[in-house]
Amino acid sequence: MISPTGETHAPNPQSEIQRDLIAELVELRKQQDAKWPPGHVPRLAAFQWVELALSQIDSASNAPESSPAFRRRLIRATSYLLAALESTDHRNEKFLRRFGRLLRHFHRNGAAVERSSS
Repeated sequence: MISPTGETHAPNPQSEIQRDLIAELVELRKQQDAKWPPGHVPRLAAFQWVELALSQIDSASNAPESSPAFRRRLIRATSYLLAALESTDHRNEKFLRRFGRLLRHFHRNGAAVERSSS
């Protein structure tokens, strides 16, 4: 990357991941809005978003860490997790159990996630 002052900088992988995550969230919202008229968008329950995130993480674990599929699935899992947080009443016991399961899964796979983003 070249800065406005003409200096060359290496791209920041963290900011690329953040950009991809934001783009994924925007795309999910567009897809959701395109299917149903405003005010009639069915919301998934938080635990359903968590289940979707877990399925993406499981799929990512089958792909090589350097592959675009691995990164895409982790980004999608993160966007599903954010959707779960947006849609939940945090007192929901079922959600909390599944959310805990997801966090444990991320913790176990933390090294893989860190390696993929560096």
